[in-house]
Amino acid sequence: PAPVVTVIEPNGPADRAGIRIGDQIMAVDGTDCTSQSVDVRSLLINTNPQVRVTVQAQPSLLSSGAWGFLGLGSMHERQQPRTVVLARG
Repeated sequence: PAPVVTVIEPNGPADRAGIRIGDQIMAVDGTDCTSQSVDVRSLLINTNPQVRVTVQAQPSLLSSGAWGFLGLGSMHERQQPRTVVLARG
């Protein structure tokens, strides 16, 4: 399973790039992060001024619960993975 974002520093690189709590980190600079053997922290903490991160948003809360029961949404609705650039500084 891909690591999940649990903390976002306000106005930090991830916040400015649009990453949200609950997003799954699929890749960092092209390295697949869905394997348990990948240390995502070491990939994110590097000397490059920019890091490309591919994230998968979690399904919207509106697509679950009563909305899904009423047929107005599906619990399986997901956005496509997106790649953002984290710029330091």
